[in-house]
Amino acid sequence: MNVTDAATMNDVILASGGAKGPIIELVGFALILIVLARWIVPLARKQMGAQQERIAKQLADSELAGQKLAEAQTSYDNAVTEARAEAEKLKADAREQNKAIVAEAAAAAQARADDITARAAEALEAERVSAVRSLQAEIATLAVELAEQQVLAALQNDAVQRRVTDRFLAELEGGSVASSNGSLNEPAAAAPAAPSQGGLF
Repeated sequence: MNVTDAATMNDVILASGGAKGPIIELVGFALILIVLARWIVPLARKQMGAQQERIAKQLADSELAGQKLAEAQTSYDNAVTEARAEAEKLKADAREQNKAIVAEAAAAAQARADDITARAAEALEAERVSAVRSLQAEIATLAVELAEQQVLAALQNDAVQRRVTDRFLAELEGGSVASSNGSLNEPAAAAPAAPSQGGLF
């Protein structure tokens, strides 16, 4: 029995008599309540239960979504922290590598500079030795030329020339007499030394 049948039955009861109206109304109301309790209320409860289930499911989904969102936020924060730490580590490694490269380049430059300095010092020493030798040779040549000029000048002087000749003859005569005297007693002595350059003057 549905609601339409209950209403039709109530109309029939009302049309059948006026004195029995209140009782009939009560019976009709009871029938309506029975119909409501039998079909309407379970249907409403079922719909309400389904609605509550949907709401509960939505709440559970919302809580799950919130948990997933929190987990995603935590994962994101961890990833950001790890990325920052990795970036700092890469920066530190880059600074260390830069320092090592700079130190190596400085050491290589210093070694190159030391090598160039050593080669330059060797070249300067070789040039100095060559210059000293060349200067000594020039000085020796000049000394010989000066001595020759002095000897020639002395020989060109008549007084000096006569004095040198007389001295030379005197040395020869003295050497001959000494040789004659020495031959009687001992072997001949060594020949007299040549007059030194200083004896010319």
